[in-house]
Amino acid sequence: MAAVVALSSLTLPSTKPNEKPIDDGAVIYWSPKTKLIGENFKRKPSEESHFSAGSHLGTGMEIASADQRLKFTIQAYFVPDKSWIKVQDSDLLAHEQTHFDIEEYYARLIRMELGKMKTKGKNFDQIRVESDKIFSRLLSERERYQEKFDEETGHSVHVEKEKAWESDIKEKLKETQAYASPELFFVL
Repeated sequence: MAAVVALSSLTLPSTKPNEKPIDDGAVIYWSPKTKLIGENFKRKPSEESHFSAGSHLGTGMEIASADQRLKFTIQAYFVPDKSWIKVQDSDLLAHEQTHFDIEEYYARLIRMELGKMKTKGKNFDQIRVESDKIFSRLLSERERYQEKFDEETGHSVHVEKEKAWESDIKEKLKETQAYASPELFFVL
């Protein structure tokens, strides 16, 4: 019996704080009801790549200000036109979904940390600088965590480790459910 080895790669864009990733029609924002399917991977796979899939994921943060109020919007997203898959295999799709779930988990951690910020007596620029530091620090952590996921699961090859990671990330999403809303509001 021949074994099918499905490997995946991950592209994490360096989205800067206060920049929208792309217009809404070009991305899939993370939702507990939306699961990645083969048709979401629209880019033609690279023949030279030894990976079986590649997901382009990111987290965007936007800050809006009006009438002494701030609104932060932090969203995890998947970019179909930059993501590809060679073999539509359920284990490989589950691996890519876990990458997406990790992205959402870190978006929640960003929301949680931003929620602890003291804004009273600070101006917009001071808050923006502080929020940018939080955003950048947690995106760096996220990148290392995504790499650890791929290393430990062999890019989806080690099925038992894959299942353990899936379970762990689902638990982390439950633990951070209070930070599931993409929006945070502050009064200056």
